[in-house]
Amino acid sequence: MGENMVWINRLRLSYKLLLLLAFPVTGIVLFGLWQVQEKEGMLQQATAMQELVGLGTHLSSLVHELQRERGLSAGFLASQGKRFRDELSGQRLQTDQRKQALEGYLHRFRSSQFGVALHQGLQGTTSDLGKMAAVRGEVDGLRISGKEMIQFYTTLNGRALEVAGLLAPLAANAELAAQSTAYAQFLLAKEQIGLERATLNGVFSADRFAPGVLVQYAQRVGEQLAYQRVFLSLSSTAHKDLLQKISQDPVFAEVERMRQLAMERGEQGAFGIDPRQWFQAISRKIDLYKEVEDQLSAAINQEAQALHRQALHSLWLVIGVVGLLLAVVLVLALLIVRSILAQMGGEPENVRLMVERVAQGDLTGETAKDASGIVACMGSMVTNLRGTIATIATIGDQVVRESETIFDSSQKVSQGTSRQAAAIEQSSAAMEEMTAAVRNNADHAAQTETLADKAALGARRSAEVVGQAVVAMKDIASRITIIEEIARQTNLLALNAAIEAARAGEQGKGFAVVAAEVRKLAERSQIAAGEINQISLSSTEIAEQATTLLADLTPQIDQTAHLVREIAQASREQSTGIAQVNQALQELNDVIQSNAGEAEQFARGADSLSEQANKLQGVFTFFRLETGVSEDEIFPWNDRFRIQVREVDAQHKRLVELVNQLYRLIKGGDFTQALNHVLPELLEYTVSHFAFEEELFRRYDYPGAVEHAARHVKLVEQAKAFLPRMKGGDRAVAMELLGFLKQWLTSHILKSDKHYAEYLNSKGVH
Repeated sequence: MGENMVWINRLRLSYKLLLLLAFPVTGIVLFGLWQVQEKEGMLQQATAMQELVGLGTHLSSLVHELQRERGLSAGFLASQGKRFRDELSGQRLQTDQRKQALEGYLHRFRSSQFGVALHQGLQGTTSDLGKMAAVRGEVDGLRISGKEMIQFYTTLNGRALEVAGLLAPLAANAELAAQSTAYAQFLLAKEQIGLERATLNGVFSADRFAPGVLVQYAQRVGEQLAYQRVFLSLSSTAHKDLLQKISQDPVFAEVERMRQLAMERGEQGAFGIDPRQWFQAISRKIDLYKEVEDQLSAAINQEAQALHRQALHSLWLVIGVVGLLLAVVLVLALLIVRSILAQMGGEPENVRLMVERVAQGDLTGETAKDASGIVACMGSMVTNLRGTIATIATIGDQVVRESETIFDSSQKVSQGTSRQAAAIEQSSAAMEEMTAAVRNNADHAAQTETLADKAALGARRSAEVVGQAVVAMKDIASRITIIEEIARQTNLLALNAAIEAARAGEQGKGFAVVAAEVRKLAERSQIAAGEINQISLSSTEIAEQATTLLADLTPQIDQTAHLVREIAQASREQSTGIAQVNQALQELNDVIQSNAGEAEQFARGADSLSEQANKLQGVFTFFRLETGVSEDEIFPWNDRFRIQVREVDAQHKRLVELVNQLYRLIKGGDFTQALNHVLPELLEYTVSHFAFEEELFRRYDYPGAVEHAARHVKLVEQAKAFLPRMKGGDRAVAMELLGFLKQWLTSHILKSDKHYAEYLNSKGVH
């Protein structure tokens, strides 16, 4: 069924609407044709009924004249040609006129359309009418009996009345059928009256009943009354009243009198009734019946004409209504089609394709500048959606980058805060030690102050002692001068002794030796005295300088004692300040510890923000915003992802291929293949790729190896977390995974890997 209806899907909307409209229009046309055909059938029935009524009128008029001719012929034969010759000749002319009128009517009357019975009846009537000339000749020659003559005319009238009786079965409605039946019964009753006229005309002309005629006559009178009762049961009130009215004519009583006389006299004869009197009376009665017959025929004709007018009116009404309905339907259909097309602004198939592309995430479609309606709205929506998603995607990228930056910064802040906290703790400990040292210094300063006071006192005393030592040294110097003088004189004496020993000769040698030794000792004493004198002088100078210095030092020592007292006071104040600083450092340490916790929480928040941003990127990955990008790739590889390390670039390209392969499977709805094969292969390859990178880090001592490896671990854990979530076949989770992988590859390659690539390139690794 679907394959057979494919051609409909290829049709334009206007053609589809016209095709849809074709069914009700066809229905309306068929209904209209059916109604027109029905009304045309009714019109044909009404026309046929008019023709039948006309036929019945001509037949009844002919029968009426034949009845008169039959009655006159009966009287003519019964009187052996002595009576009714002239009347019969005149009546035959009347009959021939009616016959010619009937034949002229039958010439344009198509009897075959009214059935076999009517057609055969008319043929029989026409055949009998053809025999009428021969019968008339036999009547004129008195070569036919009255019974045979009556039988001929009765048969002829019977055929004609039988044809007239077919009007009722062919009537178009019940009312007309009832009137036609009543009309036929009335004609039969009138025929019986005509037979009565002919019978009694012969009887009264012969003045007797032929054998068996009385019984036939009584039977025909009974049939006449029976037909009349049927007529009264079917006719309208107006026609009943009319029959009742004509029955009041005296001729009815006269005819009844003659009938009763004939019945009473029976086969005895000798009625004493002039046949002409009977014929005139019964003819008058028949003429009155003819008036009723004519009114019945006129009523049927009016009913047929009314039916014809009604059928014609209905036909034109149906044609007009159907035509108007078709016109209204076509105009409304045209307006609706134009309105729908205006509202749609294009083919629904194009709208469906646009919606399908949007549903598949393709926002690259463009609409014509002159588009309107839904197509224009869809185009505007796609354009706005493309711009909005592109903006949000850009913001998402920025959020991802900033969140990663924030995460890194928060990690550094956390680490720095921890180091700062440790430094503060060390500073606090150092401050405590400094506090102790300051206190110790204050104590030492106090002791120094005491010692300084003592030193000042000692300095003053030392100055006095040094002054006394200077006096003593000057005294020693003066005494040493005496020793020098003694040594000089001793030297002179030793010299004189040596001279004398020399003069003494050999005896004086021992004395000369002693004199030489004394002389040496004197020289040495003189030298030592000189040296002592010199030392004494120097000591005196030094002592004098010491006195001067002590004199100068004493105020300085006093000043030092004063400064030491101030230092002691400052140390005490410093100790108090350091205690306050130490307390402030403790409070700062608490704040830094709190900041460290907040920094860790901030880092977790940044990490969560990065994760949510990745999810957001996954959502936006569903959309394709740029033309020229393959629909089978979520992450097209290009040279900007190359980091100039050949093996790493090859592995990165393979990772991109696996991500694109995963995208194609997810897009096609093959979650089983994606989950059971491609995603595990991608994770396994990612782990081996990270291992290769970390081996490079170790080989070339990359300084950021630890931090980069930590990122590897985190990324693998995040990717593996998608495995259980993917088992549900949730497309949103799949697109989130793709967005995560795309963002991860982009950020990791262009940011993290670029850092170590520069380092490796500097080491000659390419």
